[in-house]
Amino acid sequence: DRQIQSEIRPIFAWHNIDNDFVTQGGAAQLYAGQLRYAVTDRFAVIATKDGYINFDPDAALPDTGGWADLAAGLKYALVDDKDAEFILTAGLTFEFPTGNSRVFQGNGDGTWNPFISAGKGFGDLRFLANVGGIIPNNFAEETAQLHYSAQIDYTVVQYFIPFVAVNAFTVLSEGT
Repeated sequence: DRQIQSEIRPIFAWHNIDNDFVTQGGAAQLYAGQLRYAVTDRFAVIATKDGYINFDPDAALPDTGGWADLAAGLKYALVDDKDAEFILTAGLTFEFPTGNSRVFQGNGDGTWNPFISAGKGFGDLRFLANVGGIIPNNFAEETAQLHYSAQIDYTVVQYFIPFVAVNAFTVLSEGT
């Protein structure tokens, strides 16, 4: 995000599973929401992960569904220069292993996610970037990862904002 604000974001994600994966293809859907509460114009309490997952593998496995883990934390604007259209934020979330194992959630002893985000605008054109790490409480069970993303978007008219985004994860140590 480019600013600290209170908001509710509904989320729907569709993931097509490659035929070379152990499930021999299929799909997964997520129905979720993110909550952000701006305590001040620089500090927010955030809930970043929740929701319900439908898992529909093509292999001889039954379709199933279940709840995702819950993640929440804090975010602070280190730099918020509205005149220069630049913001730099730092945050920390914790993912509680509360989800259902039948949709690959509820594993381990929870994970920490420290992150840094930046946004720079040039009128209707914006660049966003984020980098962080997934640090498990139990390295034997959970995977430690580096995550990073970049996005460019352009406001054509209000509520019509085409964008291109790239997201990636790098495994640092594998858990079971």
